[in-house]
Amino acid sequence: MKKDATDLLDRIWNRFDPKRAADQGEYEDLTAARGGDSLVTHVVPELRRAEKPQCRLFTGHIGCGKSSELKYLERRLNAEPDRGSFWPVYVDADDFVDPYDAEMTEVLLAVVGEVAAKARAEKVELKDNYFVKRWEDLRKLILSDVELTEMDVGIGEAGMKFRRFVTDASVRQRVRDALLPRMSNLIEEVNSVFSELKRRLSSRHIVVVLDSMEKVQRVRDREQGMPSLERLFIQGAATLTRLNVHLICTVPLSLVRSHGPQIAAAYGSAPFVMPMVKVTKRGRPDERHDGGYEILRRLMAQRVYPASLDQVFDKTVLDWLIRYSGGHVRSLMQFAQAACTYEGKLPLSMDSAHKAIRQHLQLYATSVPQSVWQKLARIEVSGGTDFDNADPDARLILEQLFAMEYVNGDESDGAFDMTPWYSVNPIIRELRQFKEAVASARP
Repeated sequence: MKKDATDLLDRIWNRFDPKRAADQGEYEDLTAARGGDSLVTHVVPELRRAEKPQCRLFTGHIGCGKSSELKYLERRLNAEPDRGSFWPVYVDADDFVDPYDAEMTEVLLAVVGEVAAKARAEKVELKDNYFVKRWEDLRKLILSDVELTEMDVGIGEAGMKFRRFVTDASVRQRVRDALLPRMSNLIEEVNSVFSELKRRLSSRHIVVVLDSMEKVQRVRDREQGMPSLERLFIQGAATLTRLNVHLICTVPLSLVRSHGPQIAAAYGSAPFVMPMVKVTKRGRPDERHDGGYEILRRLMAQRVYPASLDQVFDKTVLDWLIRYSGGHVRSLMQFAQAACTYEGKLPLSMDSAHKAIRQHLQLYATSVPQSVWQKLARIEVSGGTDFDNADPDARLILEQLFAMEYVNGDESDGAFDMTPWYSVNPIIRELRQFKEAVASARP
């Protein structure tokens, strides 16, 4: 019996892994508590109707559930009635792109490598193509002399070797030196792969789902931060929109909020923004939004199944963790997993929940820059409206979750009110520095 309890706790601990996207049995549609449309209902009809390849950008807070939504989109595109129309390929940029030394060459090679790998897995061979013939040259740049003599790696098997870009700066530089001077030709060669593949797939639409691109911090020859993001996503729009496939690509929320009209003009449509799950009301951070609590409880029920929530959480523990998550899914998983570690048995007690949150109190108390406290206080005092996305600290505030973005305050806001509003992270609201800043900001 004791072993069974230990096995259950171990399984629950792993199901709360904050970096793992929800699988088919765990997915829960959170749209009702986020506000707006879901990604699937927004994107799939566009892809069905489009006569030309579409490039759509997708954003939201890091850890808010974007990967789970993209994996769900991939499953939907693979399922009936869409099976006859779409051929989706999921690409995780984390596996191929160094977030602190990125370049468009790695992005293109990652995309074509994963597309070719899926084609090979499905017995769709790519032959008589100029890019495929050029693979021999790329092999010599990526593989060591030993590997070249030991193995014959075709383009469809290249995924693992392309991943060397992430860890080996010398390999990245060799490939860039070879490809950057002929970037325009490279795009044509990549598109020739896609064109041949479409013919072999009986004209099904190839949909590339490119995840984790919002994590890029710096590109080659640019300062870290906004200058790098502008070059990769705004200047790079000319490259991404030329690909002869449908492309769904993640981008940083801070870039969308500070350069939204420019991005919409470059890509031909506004980025799809996935807000946080509302667990409080606009301008009233101490009042709970019941719909958000209910939907996150359903999400957690999916994660612990076949156990019940009552078996895993004691009394009000789960609601307490939801409150301090601010509706941020990854934080909720982190808190629950940490509580499992502290408790050592089920159900999880309030004491273990307190310890999990206390750990994060210490992190935020030392990580908020002095210049940011007053800006967070203005968000609080203004009821969530005083937030300048053009402020140099705006990206830091959003990416570090010092404050979180939501849409739709409550049912009285009206069907067309999609203006974002902001709320300070509930953990930061407990800190002495924040309370002092709020006191000095009030009239």
